[in-house]
Amino acid sequence: MNFNQMIGLLVLLINYTNLTEASSVRPVFESSRATDSLELVHLFQQTRGDLWKEQWDFNEPIDTWFGIQLNTNGRVYCIDLDGNPDCRSTKNGGNHLHGNLPNLSLPFLEHLFMSSNQLSGQLPSFEGTPELLTLQVSGNRLEGIIPEFSALQKLVKLDLEYNKLSGSIPDFDLENLETIYLGNNELNGWLPVFAFCDKLKHLYANKNNLTGELTGFSHLSELQQLLLSNNKFEGDLPDFFLLQNLTMLDVSNNKMEGCCDKKQYAHLRLFNIDKNNLNNCEDEKTNIPNAFSPNNDGVNDVFTIVDLAEYEKVRSSMEFVVWNRSNRIVYSDKKFKGSWDGRSNAGAALPEGLYLYQIQSVPINQKGTVFLKR
Repeated sequence: MNFNQMIGLLVLLINYTNLTEASSVRPVFESSRATDSLELVHLFQQTRGDLWKEQWDFNEPIDTWFGIQLNTNGRVYCIDLDGNPDCRSTKNGGNHLHGNLPNLSLPFLEHLFMSSNQLSGQLPSFEGTPELLTLQVSGNRLEGIIPEFSALQKLVKLDLEYNKLSGSIPDFDLENLETIYLGNNELNGWLPVFAFCDKLKHLYANKNNLTGELTGFSHLSELQQLLLSNNKFEGDLPDFFLLQNLTMLDVSNNKMEGCCDKKQYAHLRLFNIDKNNLNNCEDEKTNIPNAFSPNNDGVNDVFTIVDLAEYEKVRSSMEFVVWNRSNRIVYSDKKFKGSWDGRSNAGAALPEGLYLYQIQSVPINQKGTVFLKR
């Protein structure tokens, strides 16, 4: 830091001290461009600005400072210190930030990019940045638990990958959240269902210590990418193929068991279930059709299990359930006799489409899909 920078910083700090001398905690006062500049000075101090690759000249306006962008009212709306100050998630080696990330009070901040630095300590809750849309602090040394970020109701993207975060993952109550990147941390416990994140499109939680059984996320109709590899998940593979927008699924290197109907995932751009104990369901099935056409032409009008010899002793107690792609039960029969005509329990002809079925009776528990052609 040169002499002029030191003088500029001293002036800012004197003003800041006058504003805060009555309290040991930085107060919430009427915000302005001046208070924004003081928050940036605080960020500079807390993250060892003297070690930054690109430093700030406090004699110059804040809109000239590296990585800072202002909105039309002159307020800070973007901080990009990931090495490429374009206010986008283009990581480029960081800016040599060290120390703890402060709990900033910047009421108009929309984007915070601080990936690929050496930030440490716990992640703040950011209650002073209610307009935040993007929070990207991947590739640092952050530790401790993940806050619930309850004040960030506009948050769209959360990127916390490649840190040392531990504890369980919050079931975020953030209705606008579309992207959650939590891979390569030390997180444990069960994976939440994300009941309040209906807009979620990308969920990465690979390379952690997560356990328990997975849910099918049937309520996450917008989900496109689900990467959960290298954890300790157990149980059956849920019917993720019912997620109509899914393009990538990776649950490799877990402890999952049972069978998986691989043909239902043939359309995915990425599908990986390696290093589990999952077998192809088709290898275990009896002669069950995968399509039928109840159009009264005398050909394949009824869904029929051709070979029920092995089920003879339990046929009277066999249950048959059918779901549509919205995960709603459209037909059920607790005394299934081996055939179904494509109608609901109310007798209505079901529309053309792909349906999930389950045949269940001790010791049978078999799932599959069937295409109903009209």
